[in-house]
Amino acid sequence: MNPNQKIVNSKVEELIAQGGYVKEYKSIWKLSVDDRDFRFFANQEHESVKHLTVYNKNGSNPAESKEATIVAFGFELTGDNEVQIDLSAPSGSYARLASATKFLNQLQYKFKQNTNNLREGFVSKIHQPIPRILKPLVIGTGIANHIASVAVGDVAGNNIEHKNEKHALYLPVELVGNNDVLDTSVFIPSNGYKVDSDLAGCYLILHALGVEFPKGRKLPVQSPPKK
Repeated sequence: MNPNQKIVNSKVEELIAQGGYVKEYKSIWKLSVDDRDFRFFANQEHESVKHLTVYNKNGSNPAESKEATIVAFGFELTGDNEVQIDLSAPSGSYARLASATKFLNQLQYKFKQNTNNLREGFVSKIHQPIPRILKPLVIGTGIANHIASVAVGDVAGNNIEHKNEKHALYLPVELVGNNDVLDTSVFIPSNGYKVDSDLAGCYLILHALGVEFPKGRKLPVQSPPKK
């Protein structure tokens, strides 16, 4: 078992023992040409994707309960309507693969709780990995590019509890009440890549794994000291 998986599972088990139940959340940003700033869990999604999101939109953090702990975060890039992204588009040119790689490598995130910075980093480090595609060398005119086979590398699974430390961010955030603000800013700096037509219409999704306490936390039972 991966060490980070043990950490996440251990934290989740600890919170369940305090009376919590596990809940997953997701916020979706539908990409448009020239996009470079994105806000998640802020009720700012495009109307066409709001029905696919799962989080509390009546407060300032994604939890439904007044008390909750977000345990981990992870990003995913999909096609329209959450289908697997077609990296060979358009027309077998694989231009989308190049755009997706630039996009994810330049994309940064900044997570804050109220006014406190929690973590800053690069989305590519905690993103559901896209396949590594090796296109074969085509020699002569005997075979057309569009029917040439490609080699695809396997990627890790998509369960945030079981991702390794490269593809999920373990970052416990305790939230109390609707006034406790979770701010998730995702951006590409000025003069960097901007979403182009090859990625327009795709979804950038931020997943979060949480534990909610609708009846409040129970204090853990302390074992009596050994005599």
